Amino acid sequence: MASSAPETPRRRLIVCEEALKDFNGHWYEYDKAVVEMNRAEGVEVTVLAHRELIPEIAREINAVPFFSHTNWDGLYYHPRAWRRYLGILRHNWRMWRAMSRYFRQQAGTVDLVFVPTVVIFHLLAWWFLAWRFGGGRKVKRIVLLIRNSATHYEADKEIQFSQSARILGAVLKAYQPWTKTGRVVFTTDSHRLADEYDQLAGLPMTVLPHPCSLVSPPAVKLSGAKAAGTFTLMSPGPARWEKGAHLLLEALKAPKLGQVRCRMQWPGPVFSPSGTEVKPNPGAANIEILGRPLSSEAYAALLAEADAVVLPYLREAYYARISGVAVEAMLMGIPLIYSQDTWVSSMVSEYGAGLGFPSGDIQALSECIWEMSQNPVKWKALAVEKRSAARAHFSPANFQSGLWGVTQTPAP
Repeated sequence: MASSAPETPRRRLIVCEEALKDFNGHWYEYDKAVVEMNRAEGVEVTVLAHRELIPEIAREINAVPFFSHTNWDGLYYHPRAWRRYLGILRHNWRMWRAMSRYFRQQAGTVDLVFVPTVVIFHLLAWWFLAWRFGGGRKVKRIVLLIRNSATHYEADKEIQFSQSARILGAVLKAYQPWTKTGRVVFTTDSHRLADEYDQLAGLPMTVLPHPCSLVSPPAVKLSGAKAAGTFTLMSPGPARWEKGAHLLLEALKAPKLGQVRCRMQWPGPVFSPSGTEVKPNPGAANIEILGRPLSSEAYAALLAEADAVVLPYLREAYYARISGVAVEAMLMGIPLIYSQDTWVSSMVSEYGAGLGFPSGDIQALSECIWEMSQNPVKWKALAVEKRSAARAHFSPANFQSGLWGVTQTPAP
């Protein structure tokens, strides 16, 4: 008998997400989407998460409780700058120690390590990890995704990088030996962020489309009159100051919006830059506060019920930064109300539909809500018309080709 051909070894992907504990934040939905896309292609995926990971997520996405610390818990916040810088060094040491131990214990070679939330607290560690274990020793390729801006974008002003941003730029420049050979690949999810980091560090970055794991959206009804008082807004994602939660609360006080229903995700306290806590309007009949993290199914169901998604982000924080919930809305054919001159506005012009207003303008936000509430069927139809373009751009195939097949042009 002829011997059968040997099976091709499955590709191995390790996702490192130190902040993943539960359904809070963007980490769960993002990592779930990455796992689902790769499993569909036969990739063996392991997610290294925080030691406090809840069992439900561990079972669902094959996540392993691993990291003892996460900088996202505010461990290193301190009024004194030298203490904050010391925290950066401590966390990088913790990351190096944990991952070097992990790689030494692994049999064989990992095809790709993906770190989808990278900041200065991780970059020193991953430089040394790439030097020690990269290039095929234990890992063939390390993909680092930077999603946070290194500056604030003030209107009509050129980009001004702070001293801490320049330190970040110097660390990034040290990666050039690894990026030239493809040992390390830097990615982001925003063309504007890619331009920013090119200006900061001359760093070539590949833009990955935001992955989405939402269930297939239900059929959309485009006809039929809307009864008075049935217009439903949703403000998805945990409320924060930079997301304009305070602006939306004020805008909804407009008397003519009394019959508009708005659901806001508000799982934790929200503070202004001065430290004052912002709280939902007590007794506001047109606001429903969602105070607990939502499962994927519950979140998708609430999103499907929305006539519009409202994202009053502050321009200085979201000019270059993406919004995963905006992507989800566009994929489901839901119109958006959004701040102008932000990443969201640039995406809506190509892949969605909606109304924009000047960032921070409460009255203009109220007017946009009112205008859309008067003809929701029209705006839904416009959003559904763009849905196929959104699905093509934010497709699993586009994400996977960027994650696995990306090559970078060597820096000059």
